[in-house]
Amino acid sequence: DGNISLKNYQVVAASPLSAELHLHRGELADIVALAGYNYPLTGQADATVRAEGSWQSPRGQGAIQVSRPTYGATKFESLSADLHFAGSQAQFENVILALGRARVTGTAGYDFRSTQFQFNLQGGEFDLAKFTSLQGSRLSVAGLMDFSAQGSGTRQAPVINGTLRLRRLVFGGEPEGDFTVTATTRDNHTYLVGRSEFKQASLDLDGDLRLQDDLPTQMSLRFSRLDVDPLLQAYLRGRISGHSSSAGTIAVSGPLLRPRDLEVRGDVAEFRANIENLKIQNSGPLQFTLAQRRLTLQRFHLVGDGTDFDASGTAQFSPSGALNL
Repeated sequence: DGNISLKNYQVVAASPLSAELHLHRGELADIVALAGYNYPLTGQADATVRAEGSWQSPRGQGAIQVSRPTYGATKFESLSADLHFAGSQAQFENVILALGRARVTGTAGYDFRSTQFQFNLQGGEFDLAKFTSLQGSRLSVAGLMDFSAQGSGTRQAPVINGTLRLRRLVFGGEPEGDFTVTATTRDNHTYLVGRSEFKQASLDLDGDLRLQDDLPTQMSLRFSRLDVDPLLQAYLRGRISGHSSSAGTIAVSGPLLRPRDLEVRGDVAEFRANIENLKIQNSGPLQFTLAQRRLTLQRFHLVGDGTDFDASGTAQFSPSGALNL
């Protein structure tokens, strides 16, 4: 319901505006498309919006409720928020995104004219076991996730800061502990710092992520006394007869939005494992590179009781499956 002035069947920009909109079970995908965006959002929306002012400079408020919202493959139970708008600016308050016990709450705003955005969000109690993207056919991941995030700027010059905390992590049934990552943005770079709180092992992450194009990144992962039993069990089921230990560095570089173009370099200074009661360890550093879907072993020498295994060469992870070892 509402009224507005027309002249020659055209809306008069400065004409008084008075309107009330009620939306019942509207398809979120259609609403996003009508707004001119191409986001993988689905769900059913109910909304009540009241507007006044003028067509050129409207102002008002409302409430939005979305049932079963989905972003890509990630499904939630509900989304609700209060809306306030004035001119080209829209502000969302009392945002609540629910998934079982998990909640995301906070505020967000956007200026459709300047494309400036800002948000302040907190989330907690996310069950990692329910994220299908983290569950492989060989290796499962469990635990809880909490986060806080603050952001502002534009898509071309965003500023994002936050903290991500993974609690009671379990890999392949093996309890590990907690891991915390902080993000700080300066001069169009987001610097990542991750530190572990494991019982015995140490795992440190340091990264530099440029907030442009396909997110070029440089990351370094350092580990020591790390138990890699879950990874070994994934490929050698039932054959691991003792705990493993490893130490070294893994470096990742390339476009984060194009994972297949990332380059991974590994330098493992220590590796010990017990496979079917055969204790093996490295002789010298284990060095490898994964780039362009090709694994290159620069040095891979394992020794044990009556065992001496030395390998180098390449293996292509593609339909051709070229092997040169």
